[in-house]
Amino acid sequence: PPLYTPRNDTLIQALQITPEEQKKLKTIISKEEAAWRHAERERQRRRLAGMAERSEYLESMAATTEERRKAALELRGKGLSQRAIAKELGITQQRVSKLLKK
Repeated sequence: PPLYTPRNDTLIQALQITPEEQKKLKTIISKEEAAWRHAERERQRRRLAGMAERSEYLESMAATTEERRKAALELRGKGLSQRAIAKELGITQQRVSKLLKK
């Protein structure tokens, strides 16, 4: 029986395992490869849970922001204060201020 169990880094160096080869292996992988696999598993889990991809999320947020901006400008044109606009749209007064500045 061996005196100790070698770490993955030790095995990778001793056997000169390349990053490309590590992608095909299951257990002898570097910390970077393990982190990449974990991140990929998390992405898959989030997609299955119904979370949108970042690009889709950013597009929808941009559309929402533009809709709110138009509504805020319309209400401002009717003479409402920022506080009243915030209450009407269900957002903070600070957010209304930023929307009107754009």
